[in-house]
Amino acid sequence: KIGRTRSLEELAALPSELLRGVTLRVALRGIGKEWRDIHNESTKWRPHLTQPTDHFDYFLSHDWGTSGRMKYFSLLMFFNSKASALVTFLCSSFLGVLCGLEILPKTVLWLIPNHIVSLLTLFFWQYVRDVFKKRLV
Repeated sequence: KIGRTRSLEELAALPSELLRGVTLRVALRGIGKEWRDIHNESTKWRPHLTQPTDHFDYFLSHDWGTSGRMKYFSLLMFFNSKASALVTFLCSSFLGVLCGLEILPKTVLWLIPNHIVSLLTLFFWQYVRDVFKKRLV
């Protein structure tokens, strides 16, 4: 379930030292390593991954029975697919204009960089986003 809250009143029941969050970039790092291998040491409490916070942009609730890879790819699609689609559109439009103006040769090989840009954006958008906007917690 993904929900959104910015109200400290809703979180007032928790002592402030327990109010910790993890950035989306950390949750998605390592191709979802934080969501895989749930029956080994990786599921133990790791406070170094979290940070004190006074709000949550998103609250992620999950069950331990679902595949970690499925969780990871679901989060990628939810949080990064819009940016990936936009970047893919801009890249393909730019390449199309360059081919139309005969600056670039007309060949289907220009699809390859477009797909690479699309996948890079899908997998690494949170890193790019962190440069320009505040991190999602």
